[in-house]
Amino acid sequence: MAKSSKKNPLKGSMFRQRLSQRLEPLRWFAHEYAVALAMLVAAAAFGAYMLIPLHSPVIKREQVSAVITTIVSTPLRPNRAGGSYYQYAVIPNGTTSPIVIRDDLSPSLLPREIGSVIELERRTRANGTVTYHMSPIGL
Repeated sequence: MAKSSKKNPLKGSMFRQRLSQRLEPLRWFAHEYAVALAMLVAAAAFGAYMLIPLHSPVIKREQVSAVITTIVSTPLRPNRAGGSYYQYAVIPNGTTSPIVIRDDLSPSLLPREIGSVIELERRTRANGTVTYHMSPIGL
């Protein structure tokens, strides 16, 4: 007798049945595995973040004056010291682009006037970034 060209249909179904039985616990605990994997990825990302140098040292400090052009926001709640703060768009002398600066140093509850001149401290870091901070001088 000639062999049939069809494969045994039971052989494949038994494999699927065994595989299904072995994967059943994974289905039961899929949520827990997903949470554990997310925590593992978060821990790895945090570890990588901690290995990156966070701060570059300040290599140059300069006092510059700036003109307030806009009050960006008014305070919704007081800062940690109990006073309020404002954010301003200012244009430092020698530049044409405005920057946003936060005023934590002003003891007054009223914002500074638009058009007034304020003192800023320009900090240049070793990696080339430049940041501006409110200067306590001239308050």
